[in-house]
Amino acid sequence: MVELKGHKEIGDRINKIIGKLAEANDLKGVIDQADFNDESKLGSGKAMQDRLSKLVGIFEDLDSAPTAPVATTCSVTPTNI
Repeated sequence: MVELKGHKEIGDRINKIIGKLAEANDLKGVIDQADFNDESKLGSGKAMQDRLSKLVGIFEDLDSAPTAPVATTCSVTPTNI
């Protein structure tokens, strides 16, 4: 999604990416409810491009952010869920 920054059709393309993620992970109707091409909520033209470019820029920043240590083991049983 980061590669879409500034793209004229960023909202439509984000919708397609989220749709594919939802389908591939059995999450249709869960993560694909937002419409990233809705001008009434996101503005139109350059305003929408800028707003969504800033949003996907968050993912770019995550690539350079230091990561927290991750636990190497995790035990889950029906009694401690």
